[in-house]
Formats: sequence, C-alpha cells, structure tokens
Amino acid sequence: MAVKYRSVFLLALLILLAECASAQIKIIPRQRIDSINNVATIVNSPMRFLKGDRVKFDTIAEEQGPWQSVVEWVNDGDKTIVINEIKSSCGCLRAQSDKRTVRSGERASITLRYFPKGHPGRVSQRLFIFTSIDERKPTAVIHLSGYVKISANRQADYPKSRGGLLLRQDEVLLDGNGLYRVACYNATNRELRLSADTLFSAKGVAMRTEPEVLKPNMEGDMVIVCNEKRVNDGDKLYINGLQLPLRDRAITLRKSDKKE
Repeated sequence: MAVKYRSVFLLALLILLAECASAQIKIIPRQRIDSINNVATIVNSPMRFLKGDRVKFDTIAEEQGPWQSVVEWVNDGDKTIVINEIKSSCGCLRAQSDKRTVRSGERASITLRYFPKGHPGRVSQRLFIFTSIDERKPTAVIHLSGYVKISANRQADYPKSRGGLLLRQDEVLLDGNGLYRVACYNATNRELRLSADTLFSAKGVAMRTEPEVLKPNMEGDMVIVCNEKRVNDGDKLYINGLQLPLRDRAITLRKSDKKE
C-alpha cells in the first residue's frame, strides 16, 4: 500500500512540476513586443498635457534637418514630481525637460527633436516619462506621428519604402520560378540584417539579402525564395530587422495566371 501511495505522490509531483515549468516559460517574440501600441502608465497620472499627449507633424523632408516642438504640461497632483528619465522608442527622437523638479500646480515643458535623416516613411514613435511617482511604470507617454518624405536623390530609383529600407517595388509577382529579387537601398544610418519574419509571414516563404549585411547608403537585393504551392494570392512577407510596426514591414505576394 505504501508503494502505491508513493507512486501516486510521485506522479502528482511530476504533473505539478510540468505545470509550473509551463507557466514560467513564456517566450514573447520580439516582433510581438514591437507591435504593442498601448503601454500602461500609472493610474490617474498627475501630468496633464495642455494640448494632449499626441504630437503630429504633417510631412517633412528627410534632408531638412531636425524637426522640433515643445509640449507643455502641468502638475495636477498634490505632490512634487521629479523627472528621473525620459526614454525614447528610437534614437531618432530625443527630448529634454526644462525642469527636473515640478511642484504641485506648476507648469513645465518638454522639447521634442526628431531627426528624419535615414528614417523616411511613416513616423510612429513614443517618449516614456519616468518620475518619482513610480520607478517601473512611466508616469506619461508622448506619442509622435507624421511622415518623412524620402530624399529626392533616391526616390526616383526606389519609389517604395519600408521605413529606411527603400525598395524598387513592394509587390512580387510569383510566376513559378520560386526565386525572386527586389532591388533595395539602405537609407538608414545603421547596418541592416534582414530576413523573413517567420512568425507572421506566409508559410513556405524565406528571404535574405545580398549582401547579407546592408551598410548605410548601400544598394543590394532582397532575395525571396518560396514554395509557391503554399502561397495564396495576396499573402504577405513580413521583413524582420526593421524598427517598424508589423503592418509597415509587409511585402505583398501576387500569383500570376500562369499555370504550374
């Protein structure tokens, strides 16, 4: 009888350990983290922005130099706020506060500077303001949006863009060959290592670049390899390695009328 109970106990222990391991090991893909749009701030934040926390510019030229704007806010709380840190979602967006300590009822301002060079296309960036109220959660988040027009010296050759990656085309016609090339240009100020985002791309699709590493201001090819029997017309190839939301990293795959 003791042996029987010991066996049952060991079995229950193994099941419990398996469940604990399953609960603890939760791998969140980087692509999912990048696509999260809403970041939780503290509840009832005393930082009140006089014109809202969303800042927008219409269209600016990539070569025009930094764009600048000032965001004003007031401390609506009953305690002094100390700004500890302002984090940015991109090195292209920088910010500076005119005050570090803001008393109750006092006004302050944050100067935003956006550097468009190497970042053509749609802009969607954020600033996370951490204060003495909470060390882990931002007290407030400022959202910046707009559009950067590609520098004229590259736009004629590469009319399509995925952020700082300029493309000759953003649709690929599949005609049964299984291998396709899209001319591209790295208009950013950093090296790009690109591949297919296998989590979200159509099944049976792979991608690499030639050369493997695209240095700033370098031309190359996106080499797309696909099992066309597994691809439907309109499926997407999502590019991994770009600091963009998921929807802005897509290449559309088209099926021709050619029969296999």
